[in-house]
Amino acid sequence: MPKLNLQPLSGMPEWSPAANVTFAAWKRTLADVYTRHGFVPLETAAIERDEILAAKVGPATQKQIYRVIHGSTSQSLRFDLTVPLARYVAAHQSELTFPYRRALIDRSWRGERAQAGRFREFYQADADVIGRGSLDHTYDAQILAVAADALRALQLGRFQIQISHRGLLMGFLHSLHLLDEAAVIQLLDDAPKIGLSKLKSELQLLRLDTFEIRHLLQFANVTGDLATFSQAMLRLDIADQDFEAALQELAELDANLRALGLHPDEYQFNSGIIRGLDYYTGVVFETILTDHPQIGAICSGGRYDNLVSGFVSEKMPGVGCSIGLTRLFSQALALGLIAPSRASVADVVVLPLTDQHDRVAQLATQLRAAGAAVDVYWQPAALKKQLRYADATGAPWALLVGDDELAADRYTLKNMISGEQTSATVAQIAALVQTRE
Repeated sequence: MPKLNLQPLSGMPEWSPAANVTFAAWKRTLADVYTRHGFVPLETAAIERDEILAAKVGPATQKQIYRVIHGSTSQSLRFDLTVPLARYVAAHQSELTFPYRRALIDRSWRGERAQAGRFREFYQADADVIGRGSLDHTYDAQILAVAADALRALQLGRFQIQISHRGLLMGFLHSLHLLDEAAVIQLLDDAPKIGLSKLKSELQLLRLDTFEIRHLLQFANVTGDLATFSQAMLRLDIADQDFEAALQELAELDANLRALGLHPDEYQFNSGIIRGLDYYTGVVFETILTDHPQIGAICSGGRYDNLVSGFVSEKMPGVGCSIGLTRLFSQALALGLIAPSRASVADVVVLPLTDQHDRVAQLATQLRAAGAAVDVYWQPAALKKQLRYADATGAPWALLVGDDELAADRYTLKNMISGEQTSATVAQIAALVQTRE
């Protein structure tokens, strides 16, 4: 038999059982946050027609799409969860209640260079609101509040949401009368990765002169609270309606964020936030962990007024956020931000010391009916080996079941952390073991 490479493809993460238990808990935590904010779960197809994806992305993203070869239909794996959402809303608009609030925690695929913290297959945790005809800008603030609640729930420490507005960028670029605005936007979005020197040289290749480059860099490096940010923007003296409207929207956003309970330390305005995807039209944001900025953006999103409209004649503006869950989880593991988890989801491991497996099965069923999560070690083995199994899984309790225990209907419950043992009834055991830490 030929020797096979059993490692996953580059950029396709696989974690240990203990890490998977924690990751599953993260997904449940985020799903609960989204539910508390009134977002309805939705799952969309992993494979889309090429024409759907091509309608919403630029050349850079097109190069990262995984093509699927099957039959004659041109099809690809989705590269994010937002474009499939737009297609779904367009197809089912008559069945939905608007504003439509959707949450989805699922995989996407991008064929970019795999590296530390960046994957080709990854989970995203998205929440979006889509309106019909219009969508009040208060929803922009609510999406940011959802993102903040989600990050608080993950308990990874302090974070800061960096906010800008595509109207500021587009108004500024209009004032420069550039020939290739899309290329400049992409370069600004890539600036943190390529560095200042490379950015300047690339802008020169686009025929920007020294004054335009200096002015552009000045624009893209403004940060601060609303007052500081707005004053710096006004000093640029940009006479453009989009620019002025964007500043007004950010002022409204700031007031709404405070009303929704965001602390001033949890967000700031930053004109360097670009968001390279072509479909953003309004507020855009990225989020960093304040004490670990080297991780980069962990939660991003923004306003997209025309994403769904490209599939239907009616205007359907939307706004959403996306947590890069796989990337954030991998970095949190590497930095030790996640406490070690047990590899078992069971509250108790039942260890049979009897051949009466039917009675043991009935006991496990009783415990599950009482609300406990139960694992049973069915392999015939000595007690010592069974206890090693229970310990290796990290389950907090082990239940020793022998013939005498079955006859008395009282069982030996061992605390796998302290080593203490107690004799208890099924009801007492169920009450004890459901203290899931």
